[in-house]
Amino acid sequence: MTQNTLQPAVRVRDLTAAYRHDTVLDGVSFDVPRGVVLGVVGPNGAGKSTLLKASLGLLPESSGHVEFLGSPLDAVRSKVAYMPQSLTLDPTFPVTVLDVVLMGTYPGLGWVKRPRKAHKQQAREALELVELGDLAGRPIGQLSGGQRQRVLLARALVQEPELLIMDEPFQGVDAASERNIVSVLKSLKARGVTVVLVHHDLMTVLDYCDWVALVNRGIQAIGPAENTFTAGNLERVFGIPHLGAGHAPAGGAAA
Repeated sequence: MTQNTLQPAVRVRDLTAAYRHDTVLDGVSFDVPRGVVLGVVGPNGAGKSTLLKASLGLLPESSGHVEFLGSPLDAVRSKVAYMPQSLTLDPTFPVTVLDVVLMGTYPGLGWVKRPRKAHKQQAREALELVELGDLAGRPIGQLSGGQRQRVLLARALVQEPELLIMDEPFQGVDAASERNIVSVLKSLKARGVTVVLVHHDLMTVLDYCDWVALVNRGIQAIGPAENTFTAGNLERVFGIPHLGAGHAPAGGAAA
């Protein structure tokens, strides 16, 4: 076993992030062990998505030290996949579902290289995993919200990551898409892939996640779900008296 495999999947030290003059995270530090499904949970505006983006270096006004799989992101970028909340492509742009999934192969291609036949086969297999194999040639703009989320997941899966970071993967999806995404997550966990996902539905946190990070302008609690996702912690983080894990309202999307 190498030294890197002994390291946490994610190690964050003194992470600070701001939007203009609003400091959302200030000196945040935490570790995520390998092989867990970590749910990042908190109220609206708590900084859940900010935490992910700042860790990945996607926010210009951020500082701190972050390692993924024991190394800086640039050294392991091909092993770390990120699934954003939604596609940033113009839905009228003439690109197919398969084209979007193939974008997930780019980190391993290097400059100027084009996806080969093997990469296209990988992309088709990823689409089969998310039950969209028959839509490979369809323009991305013709898909429903739930289907587009599954395409984003396929784009991440084709990268064959050791760490998958997901920002609100269940946002706006239908029941069929949610079931498929959950099935894929279980498969990834069984293979030892670490998953970090922002999740807003408190009623399903314990069903989907075995670790939980409670966020409200910082990490208020993090650890195994049975120790962290408790009525007392939820009352403290959400600021609602008598809020229990068994009947908690949704936390909503966060900035």
